[in-house]
Amino acid sequence: MKRLILISALMALIGTAFSQEIKTDTTFIVNSNKIQVVDGKNGLKIKVYEMTQDGYVSINPYYESRYEGSSTNDISESSTYIQLPIVPSFVKKQNIVVKETENNQKQYKIKYFESAFPSIYYSYSQLYDDSFMFESSAFLQRPNSFEWGMYLFDEEICYNKSRTLGLVTSLGISNTYNFFNNKTVFATDNGTPYIYNLKDGGEIVPEGMSDRTYVDKSYLRYWSLRLPVSLQMQWRLSYKVMSLSVGPELEWRFGMKSKAKYDGEKHVVADDINYNPLGVNVLTTLKFQDFILFGRFGLTQMFGSDIKAVPFNVGFGLTL
Repeated sequence: MKRLILISALMALIGTAFSQEIKTDTTFIVNSNKIQVVDGKNGLKIKVYEMTQDGYVSINPYYESRYEGSSTNDISESSTYIQLPIVPSFVKKQNIVVKETENNQKQYKIKYFESAFPSIYYSYSQLYDDSFMFESSAFLQRPNSFEWGMYLFDEEICYNKSRTLGLVTSLGISNTYNFFNNKTVFATDNGTPYIYNLKDGGEIVPEGMSDRTYVDKSYLRYWSLRLPVSLQMQWRLSYKVMSLSVGPELEWRFGMKSKAKYDGEKHVVADDINYNPLGVNVLTTLKFQDFILFGRFGLTQMFGSDIKAVPFNVGFGLTL
């Protein structure tokens, strides 16, 4: 492929030189490729751009090389082709193509409709009594509670012809840490969760908490699999792509444990917690190129007991 492009470019340049006076650069079309040849002081520079049937050309070349005398220096080649029912989010696409009009003006057009889910993210995490009510009567939580996660696979379900509106989905995994006040621990009684106050004590004392007035750290940790389905609006800002999406997200929780750190070691306070493994959230994202802001609002209770807990997250992420 490299030799074919180089030979075609050289033949076109030689033909141009014989048919015209000396010309420092030329552009021609070979099949669906736009080839640009520039003759400079460091030799021939050749760039190859992908071209659509309606005349739009990718902004960045997928092949670039320099010809100096009898040697060829390949600078870059970054053409990627993949055909899968679900495309990994780390496979990059060229979002914008540009078309030059007859008066040498440039027209920008969105070529791909891409989902706005982060490949990797970090968020602030809290548990509240109810949806959209940012207060908790059960938990005295610390502000360093967090969640990290990844959306590994993206899929565009459908979108309109102009690639501005559509449905998107993804498959994600996350790990959540909710830290509590160091004078309380999250414990269980035959699986039923309750809050134990170390200062005031209680009828049921968790193992290792007897005569203890505080712990160095107390937190609830769990994993989640996530499946969002969002309505997404996409637009361009100059040659940058922005998008806004909102929709429901199913969450499957597993591996939930309550832990506490004391005497210099971490201890499991409870791992038999009766919790609702299935949760329903509202997920909204705002994407600008590779940077994403997002918020997640829980709609269902995490526990079936008297303890009220609805998860909330707000954070940022990147598409890799």
